[in-house]
Amino acid sequence: MSEEEAAQEFKKGQEALLKETPDVEAAEVHLRRAVELDPNAADPRGWLAAALAQGGKFPEALAEMKIAVELAPEDPRHRIALGSVYLHSGEWEEAAEALGQGIEMGLELGETEARVYFAQALEHCGKAGAAMEQWKWVSSIDDSHPNSEQLKGAAKTMLAKLEKES
Repeated sequence: MSEEEAAQEFKKGQEALLKETPDVEAAEVHLRRAVELDPNAADPRGWLAAALAQGGKFPEALAEMKIAVELAPEDPRHRIALGSVYLHSGEWEEAAEALGQGIEMGLELGETEARVYFAQALEHCGKAGAAMEQWKWVSSIDDSHPNSEQLKGAAKTMLAKLEKES
């Protein structure tokens, strides 16, 4: 039960999940092994949760992601990922809470995408004003963002929709 073996399994799981066509089953096998070998490591659990969610296993993905958050409560990535799994599970209030916490904690990467998810969760919770604030933030991102045109377009469309409805 070596850390090196856990790291190797983790890497294999990441590689399987990051393929152009993700191999979710292989990722799940490797990531489960990594978690077995190092149960107190948050990142392998987070990646396992992602693999489970991609495979449609949302209850199990939520359980693993909650453990990842417990293991690394100061890491905003795990809260954002938890919020994403809640969002895809249709648990809007929980998604909004986790995403809001993750954004508030500060992110080095992925803040724009997190705010898109947050806006979606807020809309589903009936919090149009708060959702509009997130869409406004997204619509003002720097053009250097890799998907800036697509994200800005989506944000402007959602803002127009919400403004019409209010």
